[in-house]
Amino acid sequence: MWRDLHAEILHRLTSVSPSGERREALRVPCAVQVGGKVGTFTARNFGPGGLGVHGEHLPPAGTEVALEWISIEGKRRKFPVRTRVAWAQEHKHAGLEIQHERGREKVVESLYSALLDAYLRQG
Repeated sequence: MWRDLHAEILHRLTSVSPSGERREALRVPCAVQVGGKVGTFTARNFGPGGLGVHGEHLPPAGTEVALEWISIEGKRRKFPVRTRVAWAQEHKHAGLEIQHERGREKVVESLYSALLDAYLRQG
């Protein structure tokens, strides 16, 4: 996992023109559970703008998904954010774009920091 983060950082530093790259922040590689009324999914990466997930019966692109919790290092934390399925592959992989709402920024920022901290302690 450290190699993935290192490669991402190196790519960002050496890219003169990040054409086609819409992300403004690094994604943290992870394998954590997220969920809500729609179901439970495994997040593969997490960034301030969204997360890549894997799971059974993911909704199609364009669907709004309300997440309620995220499990980091075995602890379930509240994660009350609305997301939109930005893309989906075979209903098993998807990118969830976080719908930024006033007052919810701190929730996303604190979880991003917690995931980054957990990730860096691994390797």
